[in-house]
Amino acid sequence: MKVIMYLIMILLITGCSPESVPLKSVESEQKQVVYPYILPSSSFYNVLGWQDNKNILIVQKNKEALQVISHDLYLNDSVLLFETKEGVSQIYLSPSKTKALTVQPLSDQQVQIEIIDLHTGKTLASDMFKGNEFDFRWNEYNEKLILITSFNEEWEADIKVIDLSDQSINPLDDVPPFARWIGEDSLFYKDPESGTSVSYVLEEKKKIFEDEPIEMIRAKQDYIIKTIRNLDGDEITYRIESESALIQEVSTGFLTEYDQQLLPAYELTEDAFIYFSPNETGEYAYGKGQYSLMGMNLKTGVIHTILDNTENHQISCNQSGTYCLIGHHLTSMINIEDQSNKPIILFEEEIQ
Repeated sequence: MKVIMYLIMILLITGCSPESVPLKSVESEQKQVVYPYILPSSSFYNVLGWQDNKNILIVQKNKEALQVISHDLYLNDSVLLFETKEGVSQIYLSPSKTKALTVQPLSDQQVQIEIIDLHTGKTLASDMFKGNEFDFRWNEYNEKLILITSFNEEWEADIKVIDLSDQSINPLDDVPPFARWIGEDSLFYKDPESGTSVSYVLEEKKKIFEDEPIEMIRAKQDYIIKTIRNLDGDEITYRIESESALIQEVSTGFLTEYDQQLLPAYELTEDAFIYFSPNETGEYAYGKGQYSLMGMNLKTGVIHTILDNTENHQISCNQSGTYCLIGHHLTSMINIEDQSNKPIILFEEEIQ
């Protein structure tokens, strides 16, 4: 009986949806059966995202440790990549998915971090940091650099850079919290006093003030995505650039919450920019489905609706642009071609 129910569930997961115009058609991927990862609900921790076009990375609990699992959606094959020490509460994978930064709380005001090479299991660096809240950011262009921001009880920030090439930890006194890497040796942030957009070159300790009202810059492989606010209206513009050349741009409205502008999530694949766009501007109301998930072809600029009346969820797309993980824990997967939305995490007790 359990086997029959499982086969029925697989058929439901891989069922068909109405056809539509695709952003990108990858026939060999789209026609394969997709197998979800099955585990007890008590073991599930979260989904980290994609390892490549067909494998997703899942974190599950194993007694007092965490395990990072690589699950092949097409072969239904799962491999244990890495298991943490007892007490580790967070895992941050490097952009290439070859290294892991683990965080182990030692007290309310101190954590120990380790950076591990996933191929060899060797610890590349280990240190203790004081604080009760932390923000960790790998450098997209140089994985030997990691930006670490720690906050004390008074929300005073301490910003440092770990350099794995020489095991050094260097303070950044001129940089505010939540800066983002935009190059091998440069960061982007908003000046907390003036609100001006700033690019900061680490080696020269040089600040370059941007003329445009840039809300955010995100590095993604060979691209830079700039989020620019239209000061004359309730719009933001996403500008996708490569080596200072404009690839595409698209404008959309935004919602507010407690007078704060909400920046929707987005992803960039080989051929498409995929983003949440509010159906109407105004005040955000949780659970009301105020967004649509949109996709813009980077070559043609043509825009398609992928999903209507949804929330501004976390999103992670594979590089070929065929599938996107979506949801607070990335437990569902959207087929970009036919817009079907299926679970990729199933709990054993729900299919028995």
